[in-house]
Amino acid sequence: MAQDKGNNNLPAGYILVEGYPSVDDYMHLRAASGLTPKNREQTTAAIKGSWYGVYVAEEKEPSRAVAMGRVIGDGGVSEH
Repeated sequence: MAQDKGNNNLPAGYILVEGYPSVDDYMHLRAASGLTPKNREQTTAAIKGSWYGVYVAEEKEPSRAVAMGRVIGDGGVSEH
């Protein structure tokens, strides 16, 4: 996972990470934000079906995702 060390818009102690958080962190973020909970199988499929993702993590170890974003497709357009 590549870290964007040049990002000065985050509060001290947080980093922006290109990629996806762990399945456990993803499931926690969904629940904490009030979204419908998903099981591990659904969560893994959602990550695999995403085109691109980033997340904000605590800089301290062990790191924990505190926010995320991902680009998903609607399946309506496919280019080969």
